[in-house]
Amino acid sequence: MTKQSLRIATASDARLLWEWRNDLDVRRSAFDGEPIPWESHQMWLAAKLASPASRIWILVREGRPVAQARYDRIDQFAEIGYSVSRSSRGNGLGTSLLKATVPLACRALGVPRVVGLVKVGNSASARSFDRAGFRRVGQTSRQGHACLQFEWVDRTESWRGPPKLSPQ
Repeated sequence: MTKQSLRIATASDARLLWEWRNDLDVRRSAFDGEPIPWESHQMWLAAKLASPASRIWILVREGRPVAQARYDRIDQFAEIGYSVSRSSRGNGLGTSLLKATVPLACRALGVPRVVGLVKVGNSASARSFDRAGFRRVGQTSRQGHACLQFEWVDRTESWRGPPKLSPQ
């Protein structure tokens, strides 16, 4: 059995996340396909790591980072963006990453619902969302790109976190 774990991203992941984001295939799947300059990425990551409305997890397999998932709270839901390293694609890691991080994101961000947008034609990501238990809820557009919209709803209400204890 392959050993996998999750960890929260830190500032020391800046170079790794920047390289993954600038991978040509990732850029083709992104809504903004332009390369990201290093300085812009550093500022963006610092803001995301400091924000109570964002979480980034890194999936580690056999001791090395292989994928990342970023969640941003928007009102009463979180939107996800994720990527898998070039050398690890095609092994079902997108599905594993989604299944592992969605409940964590709901709890951490205090939301019952996660939305994912996938550019039409990105069949690998669409399959990952399908296999992770997301529902296709329609089509929309983002930055001029036609997208499939996926939704995951926490029906357990575990997203509300542990019960609050009343003072005695």
